[in-house]
Amino acid sequence: MLKWVTYLLVIIIVACMLTPHILGPLGNGIIVGSLLTASLGLLVYLAVRWKSLSVSQRWGISLSIIVWLVLMYSFIR
Repeated sequence: MLKWVTYLLVIIIVACMLTPHILGPLGNGIIVGSLLTASLGLLVYLAVRWKSLSVSQRWGISLSIIVWLVLMYSFIR
């Protein structure tokens, strides 16, 4: 799950960063929205599947959420 969400985020972020002349300021909004949506989605997934996930999967998802929220904050600032 985490792998596919990460791939999708990378595609969205790279596409928005490579086409700033087309998207303009909307590009940052798309990046921020996708990072926030992915973080909230993984947080819900983590809460629902907590007992069935291994410890390393829990740590991986938790750290990814934190990193994506920090990255989102850097795009807002």
